[in-house]
Amino acid sequence: MNIATEKQIKEYQLLTPLFHTLLKEVKELSKKKPDEIINKFKANTVNKVLSRIKEILKKEPTNDFTEIIDIDSLPSNSDVVLVMVQFETALNKFYTKHTSKDGFNYNRKWNGYEGVVGEDSDEVAF
Repeated sequence: MNIATEKQIKEYQLLTPLFHTLLKEVKELSKKKPDEIINKFKANTVNKVLSRIKEILKKEPTNDFTEIIDIDSLPSNSDVVLVMVQFETALNKFYTKHTSKDGFNYNRKWNGYEGVVGEDSDEVAF
């Protein structure tokens, strides 16, 4: 059984809603202007979340396939979507690896923990 640390779980619960909101916005930008270069402000905003997610994933095999956005050579909107989708997949694998089905319903619980983990325990899944 794979067990995430409480710190990893709390970070996951904090970062996944932020990540999904950013991904949604970047996808919208990419639909309108896929080849437009992302500006530094947006890249830095995305990187704040991605760098903390990389910390959660540092011992996971998927970590090798995730990279934060290179600020020196700013990528296009569509390139940022590609990067973020890799993070989305890595987060999903982390969640399914460290959780299990909770009885006969569709809810999942973190392995090794009974009940709720963290104060704001919104179980977020993809």
